[in-house]
Amino acid sequence: MHGSQLRKSRYSIKGDTPVQIEAMILYGEAGIALAADACGEQNAMPVLLAHGGGQTRRAWKRVM
Repeated sequence: MHGSQLRKSRYSIKGDTPVQIEAMILYGEAGIALAADACGEQNAMPVLLAHGGGQTRRAWKRVM
């Protein structure tokens, strides 16, 4: 599955505004899978939020 993606969407509430969050799994070399969440304006500059050891992408749920 090298280079393929699995995607699904969910919604979160930021203040009073619902925000669509796209969850994805990116598959790379040697069976490595990277789980990621994406949200925001399609044309905006991307920002990468990286968590520390022992955490998951859910560590950023209050920011997204």
